[in-house]
Amino acid sequence: IDNVTGFAEVSRFKMQTADTLYSIRQLRCTAQHSPQADHIAINGDFIDASLKGKYKLTTIPGQLWTLVKEKIFEHQTDADHQPTSSGTQNTFALDVTMTDALWAKHLLQQPIALQQPARLHCDVNDALGLISLNADLPAFQWNGKDYRETSVVLFNRQDKLFYDANVKRMEDNDVSTHFNSNGALADGILTNSFTWNISDSYNNRGVINFTLQGLNNVLSSNEESWGALIHISPSTIHINNAPWQVNSSSIYYTKNHLSFRNFSVHNQDQFVHIEGTATEHPTDT
Repeated sequence: IDNVTGFAEVSRFKMQTADTLYSIRQLRCTAQHSPQADHIAINGDFIDASLKGKYKLTTIPGQLWTLVKEKIFEHQTDADHQPTSSGTQNTFALDVTMTDALWAKHLLQQPIALQQPARLHCDVNDALGLISLNADLPAFQWNGKDYRETSVVLFNRQDKLFYDANVKRMEDNDVSTHFNSNGALADGILTNSFTWNISDSYNNRGVINFTLQGLNNVLSSNEESWGALIHISPSTIHINNAPWQVNSSSIYYTKNHLSFRNFSVHNQDQFVHIEGTATEHPTDT
């Protein structure tokens, strides 16, 4: 499939489900192969996509996950975990513009509808160990809710993987909630800043800074397992115009185990404090 040359075309296609009519006026897929580079292009009513470079198609979907997994667990080099490798030499550029998500809604079984074109650009160079991704969804509906100004940026520099994600959810009465998550992943530790801001008169907003460390093979049995250790830094959130302080604390999670240490959110004499462990054992509190 990686060395295919030719084209395929679908036209005047219709499919009726119980409640929706799906149609394709024209969809054309073109593939070109040469020793220097390959090119696959898909052009149609609802999508324009282009993949150029040298690649093996079957390895592309798992490549990003392999990179992230290595960053999460790369600090663990014992006998139970050895760094993984994708074993690929992919070098390519991917561009996708989608104007209608009706087919994606059907294939992925997700309640999404595009109100403006969505765009994706991705560059990968295995030889240099570089990857970058930019995705923009200016306006769409998800499960009946309107969203605006959604974007995702992901790239790596040296040993760090950086990211920045934004989304604005539209509420009633011209109110919107903006969410942002940004940070970096390196040496098995994710450093993150999560913010939100609601555009209403109650001034609800906040910033939570934390680090997350992935843990592999955390159970004493031979069962493969993973866990996560979260350290929350002192932060401030605002609820109904009142500032609430978030204490420095930690949360540990693995299969059938959740523990809190010094988790506390307080405003003067009002507070929420959690300390203890929740497991399948009745003696844990």
